Amino acid sequence: MAEETREFLEAVRVENIEALLNGEDGYALIHSSDKDVYLLLDFGKEVVGYPHLKIEGPAGIIIDLGYSEVLEDGKVNPNRKNVKCVERYTMRDGLQTWETFSKRGFRYMQVDIHNKSSEPLKIYSIGLNFSTYPVEYRGAFNCSDELLNQIWKVGRYTL
Repeated sequence: MAEETREFLEAVRVENIEALLNGEDGYALIHSSDKDVYLLLDFGKEVVGYPHLKIEGPAGIIIDLGYSEVLEDGKVNPNRKNVKCVERYTMRDGLQTWETFSKRGFRYMQVDIHNKSSEPLKIYSIGLNFSTYPVEYRGAFNCSDELLNQIWKVGRYTL
């Protein structure tokens, strides 16, 4: 996700990805063997909150999180209009959890994994601690323009 030239992607082995997708106990195991890997998560709609990880692996693995409301060429572009929507976490050895200090608003989260070790990375969870203002809705908006209706709904949901 950093501003650098990227090589073409190669296949890596991922085991038990269902643990991440279905919220099951256990973990996804990523065997990257000194290759960069990225995961793209679609939250289905705009969300606001604090992204977090629960991971286990060797010290030195670098994980970049990038966020966006839209995809560009099938990926998140966190470097838009002088706004950097990215965090970097460098792992210590063993099991750990991490949550961002900043609240983020996005639909898509891209997780870039830079593992120079031959040891695999265990991902127990990637998620979001949802955070909005507890407002009581006293009004509504509706018009003949569906785009304006959707814009209003996103604003209502993410404030």
